[in-house]
Amino acid sequence: MRVRATVNRAVGILQVQRVCGREEARDHLRDSLEQAVCSVKAARMITIVNATAESRADPDVRWD
Repeated sequence: MRVRATVNRAVGILQVQRVCGREEARDHLRDSLEQAVCSVKAARMITIVNATAESRADPDVRWD
């Protein structure tokens, strides 16, 4: 119930901020959250790859 209340507050804030209806505010919130999750996942993958590749030559670099 706390999550639902928080989402409803966020939707209300977006309605006022964007001067739009509830459905449009919900869509914007959902899209923003999806983008944020993708960014976090991408950053996590980059960190894992970098940690794994540490102190090794890049196997894709073959022009030398």
